[in-house]
This record gives sequence, structure tokens and C-alpha cells, in this order.
Amino acid sequence: LGDVYKRQEWLREQSSDFKDRLTDLYNRTFNCYVRPKYDGTHQEFPDLDLKGLGIDNLYDSQKDAIWMDKLLGGGIIDHEVGTGKTLIMCIAAFEMKRLGMANKPMIIGLKSNVHDIADTFRRAYPNARVLYPGREDFTPEKRVGIFHDIKNNNWDCIILTHDQFG
Repeated sequence: LGDVYKRQEWLREQSSDFKDRLTDLYNRTFNCYVRPKYDGTHQEFPDLDLKGLGIDNLYDSQKDAIWMDKLLGGGIIDHEVGTGKTLIMCIAAFEMKRLGMANKPMIIGLKSNVHDIADTFRRAYPNARVLYPGREDFTPEKRVGIFHDIKNNNWDCIILTHDQFG
């Protein structure tokens, strides 16, 4: 406690000019970054099949994350488990395609959950054109055909694993 008191006394003894410079330096170093807040509650999702998903509406946090993705052209969604990250990815990708913000949106997922992503996308948008090649479709013999499909067709979303994308 004595050290804190000594530092406070030392600071009080300094000139106003020094205190102002120290304050400016501190603020430029530590107080210059403000995380933006995205309010996506105004959005409507005309093609989204809420009944197919078995929900009444999206969480406001999902709408906010979708709005952030649309404004930034993509992003990292760091919500906790069970708060709807998969659905956020799917809706953001579809919305960016629908609004002309992306030509062929692509979702890259882990092998362990890429099937769930594709399933969620299909339930959310049953009429969407989704390319989701399985393991058996991405063999070396078929790989060139998949790339031609990606290049030559008008997909609403392409869903690949990290390995397939690599």
C-alpha cells in the first residue's frame, strides 16, 4: 500500500504539462480501441425456413453477428457452444449471395462438423443450390470434376472441409 501512495504522490508533484502528456500517451496506447457493436435486429431474412429449422425466430445475438458478417464481408463468430454459430454462418453466406455481396459463398469447416453445417444449411434454405462434396466425391480421380462444378455453376453456397479446401 505504501508503494501505491508513493506513486500517487510522485504523480501529483509533476507539472500539468507532464500529466497531460502522460494522459495522452496512456489514452493513445490503451484507450484507443473500441469494439464496435453491431445491431442486426432490423434485418429480415425472406428465404429463411424457420419452420424447417424448428425455431420461431433467431436470437438477437445471431442477427447481430449476421449483420457484422455482412458489413465486414465475413468474420469470426466466437459465440459459446449452443448459441447458433452454425446457423449464423449459413444465413450470412446465403444473405451475402442473395444481396449480391458474394458470388459463390464458401463455408470451410472441420471434418467433424462439416456435415452438420451442410444439414443446417439445407434445413434453413431447402431450395438453395448447395455444393457439399462428401469424402467419396473428393477422391483424386473426381477432384477435377468438383473444381469444374465449383467454377461453372451458380451455387448459393459451397461447403468444404479444411482438407478439401487445402
